[in-house]
This record gives sequence, C-alpha cells and structure tokens, in this order.
Amino acid sequence: MVSDGASETSNVQASRATIAFPRHAQTFPELTPAEIARMRRFGDFCTYKHGERLFEAGRPGPGMFVVLSGHVAISQRDGLGHVTPVIDQGPGQFLAFWWPRPISASASCAR
Repeated sequence: MVSDGASETSNVQASRATIAFPRHAQTFPELTPAEIARMRRFGDFCTYKHGERLFEAGRPGPGMFVVLSGHVAISQRDGLGHVTPVIDQGPGQFLAFWWPRPISASASCAR
C-alpha cells in the first residue's frame, strides 16, 4: 500500500482529537454545505491573514464564525502567560461566543 502522507497526517490528527475529545464529533460538529448556505444571509464574509486574531481572551464574545476555508487555532492563556492550544477548527466548523462577558479563549487564523 502506498501512502501520500497527507492522509496519514489527517488520520493522526483525527486520532489525537479523539483522545483529547472523546466525543469530538458532538463537541466540534461540522456544518454541511447546505447548512452553511442557509446561514450566509445572517453574516458577513470576512478574510483573515495568517496569524491575524479573530478574537482574544478577556474581551466580550464576538458572536459566531463559520470557517469556510483554512484553519483557526483556538488557545487559552493561563495566569502566568503560558499559551495552551485547545483545538484547530477547519472548513465547515464553527466558533460561537454569544455572551457579552469576557471569554476565556483566543482564536487566530492558522493557515
């Protein structure tokens, strides 16, 4: 069997996600293209550059983001300033922070 490497990387990432989040599919669902199409009228299309912040911990929740392409890295920072990666969200996945209080996570465009 010949491997292209990309599928192996994807399988390793899926395996790590399953270990970190045993109910990964329920915790981080993916929207179907039809679901995304229905949502488009409720939001604005935005483009972010690599490393650009979508939102930052300590600030009020920004609402909802649906990832159409690329990836968004979610992280948390502890009281000593150490940054801990939480999850990498990809196409079809979404991030939602509705409450007006400060949130505990940051997100930036990963690729």
